Amino acid sequence: MSAPVGVGRIKLSDGATLKLDPEVGSILLSRPATLQGILMLLEETREFMLKLGLRLGDHYQLEVLRWVDHEVEGWSRVEVKVALLEAGASEASKRGLDELALLEGLVSMAAQTLPQEVRQEVLITVE
Repeated sequence: MSAPVGVGRIKLSDGATLKLDPEVGSILLSRPATLQGILMLLEETREFMLKLGLRLGDHYQLEVLRWVDHEVEGWSRVEVKVALLEAGASEASKRGLDELALLEGLVSMAAQTLPQEVRQEVLITVE
């Protein structure tokens, strides 16, 4: 199970540690349901990517950020960003996957695993 290691880091069940924007860390600590949902989403994302043959650190990075819509005042979400590394983009391409296909898979997985109130708080992106 994932666990916050402090405001700046999250430790996944396999021992990998993700950097966490301190502002997002503070937001998540004040919203326990969203924090639990994000931790579950990170674990599910890692497992989903592993099933595709993509390993965290070797093929992609996970980041948890605060996404702000500058056109709508006061509107922001917690963003879980999957950043494909060069090796990951190449490996995904070999499997016939592009960023859009990965995003669709991740959104579908999140829709099945996260409670509605948490889904409203989270934005998933793939780069």
